[in-house]
Amino acid sequence: MLDTGNNRILEVDAAGNIVAVLDRSVDERMVLRNAMAIDSDGSYLYVANSGASEIIVLEPGGRVVSVLPLTKVEPEDLARPRPIGLAVTSNGELLVSDADNQRVLRYDRDGGLLQAIGSGTRAAGAVGFNSPGGLTLDGNGNIYVVDILNGRVVQLSQEGAYLRQFGRLGDTAGTLSRPKDVAVDRVGNVYVSDSLLASVQVFGPQGEYLGFIGRQAAGDRDSKSMFKAPAGLTIADGSLRVVDRLEGLFVFQLP
Repeated sequence: MLDTGNNRILEVDAAGNIVAVLDRSVDERMVLRNAMAIDSDGSYLYVANSGASEIIVLEPGGRVVSVLPLTKVEPEDLARPRPIGLAVTSNGELLVSDADNQRVLRYDRDGGLLQAIGSGTRAAGAVGFNSPGGLTLDGNGNIYVVDILNGRVVQLSQEGAYLRQFGRLGDTAGTLSRPKDVAVDRVGNVYVSDSLLASVQVFGPQGEYLGFIGRQAAGDRDSKSMFKAPAGLTIADGSLRVVDRLEGLFVFQLP
């Protein structure tokens, strides 16, 4: 998991204990600058080094394999890409959410730009994004992108075509106020962390709202959330892992 504020990567065991720290002391080329997302293809780690507009590719032990600079899509773009979401596809392509230029970008394994999804300006609906954030893939290769300021998650096909959205802007159950990250389970349920609502909400595969997880007293609808600032989400080994910026790591067993 990323420790963004301290510019390092932490390896954490099932009990939440830190068992390894990856930073410049392991490889001097690993210069993290506000890194915001991390993913793996099973062989390497890929880090969205947001402040440096690059993807760092690492061996699990922390040795840097390569650094892939992200160039502008259009010469008129005001800023270089600022990657705050990252996913690795089954064929080794890299999907990056560019929060400053309102796009999702697809790169090959060497950092060559293959595709830009979105209008390049703040947009909504099927046209584009307003601060795209965390992203992930489902088992069919469909892409899920947190559209932060539009208060939703956008589902795209493997090719990048708009399919549907999950949630809408708001501050009640089934709406999203400041979504951060997204994860999809094996049956297609979509989990969305929301830092302002202090919740992780769940939607069905077709976008229907199913509820939220993380009550302090399970089964009590009036119980408060155990989260304070939930952000990163990962599903692995049948469990949902939630990184809360203020409370640490939570692990939930999925049905």
